Parts: sequence; structure tokens; C-alpha cells
Amino acid sequence: MSSFGGILSMLQSDDVTYCETADIADVVGVDTRKLSQHLENMHERGEICRAHVSQRLFQRRASLVLWSINADVYK
Repeated sequence: MSSFGGILSMLQSDDVTYCETADIADVVGVDTRKLSQHLENMHERGEICRAHVSQRLFQRRASLVLWSINADVYK
């Protein structure tokens, strides 16, 4: 099993609705920069959902990126 193997299990857990990248990094034991690219790849394949939260209008980067198993958790 790769070091990324626990991501889907974590996000499918009844205890988790959504997580920040750092939260997932703590669980799977991977550096957040390396993990970010892996999460982006999983998102591109449709395996997980990504939500960008911006603190201010017109900012270029998200203040917070949240990951979930599906978009229903954001409703």
C-alpha cells in the first residue's frame, strides 16, 4: 500500500465530512506539498471533491482548500 492509501478511507469515514490538506497529511504521514499534488490528481480523476474558500473578494489563491469524498458535505 502506498503512503497515500489511507486518503479515501479517511474521507469515507463516518467521523469525517471534509478536511484540510494538513489534516490529511497528519493521518497519512506525507509532506503537505507532495500530498497537495496527489490530492489534485485524485480530484482530476473524480475520486474526491475540492472546495476553495476565499477570505476576500478577488484574491488569487484560496485561503483554505477543503477535501471531501463528495460535494454533498458542503450543503
